[in-house]
Formats: sequence, C-alpha cells, structure tokens
Amino acid sequence: EILFSFLSFIVFNIYFFSFFFLGHRQLVGILQLRKNILVSGNADRTLRVWNIDTGECLHNLNGHESAITCLQFDDTKLLSGSDDGTLKLWDLRTGRFVRNIVEKVEVVWRLQFNETKMVAAIQREAATNIDLFNFEPNVE
Repeated sequence: EILFSFLSFIVFNIYFFSFFFLGHRQLVGILQLRKNILVSGNADRTLRVWNIDTGECLHNLNGHESAITCLQFDDTKLLSGSDDGTLKLWDLRTGRFVRNIVEKVEVVWRLQFNETKMVAAIQREAATNIDLFNFEPNVE
C-alpha cells in the first residue's frame, strides 16, 4: 500500500497535524481539500474520502475502470473523470455512485464546476473538446 502523510510542525502559531492515510495501492495523482474533507484520486481506479481531523477514510469509491484523471467536490457532490472515458457523479455524504454524466469517450482530462455549471476537457477521436454542462433546473 502507498503511504502518504502530512508533516507536523508549528510556525507562527499555525498548527499542522500529522496523519498517515493508508489505502491506495498506486500513485495518488489528484487531491482536493475542502474544510476538513480530503478527496484523493488514484491510478488504482479508486477515490477515497478522508476526514483530515481524524485521518479516517470515510468512503472508498470504486467504479472507474482506469486511473482517475480529475476530481472536484463541494458539500454534497463529487465528480470524477478517468482514463476509462467516464465522468461520474457521486454523493459525497454517502459515498454512493449516482450516475455517469459522460461515458464512451476516450478520456476525461479535467473538470471544474460551480453552483450552476460544469466544464470538462474531454478527448473524443483524438481531439480534446471543452464541454459545458448546466446544473440549473429547467424552469418554464
């Protein structure tokens, strides 16, 4: 298993805590930290959701068939892209898979979202396209 840790030291009354996060078996290539939640994406095809206050792994998300290339999360949702050509939506609170937003493409390279929109760099037929997705409900 791959072991990664945060160093512990004190500088000008800023405290850094040390935990060992055990679980991934290959390269941890993608990280995002928000409040006390860390999400790590890995070449072993998994995502892990960690509580950085305790070092506990809250969720181990399996579903991609190749390395994780990108991820982003907010308070309720986690989006992840992969070399397997899928962009997946997960419920961050429960760790449950919700649905594929994109599938059957070559690679999902990057993604970014805000409250209402998401953009994703997606490779199709040897060309990378930027796709725009709308999260807003249809109002008529």
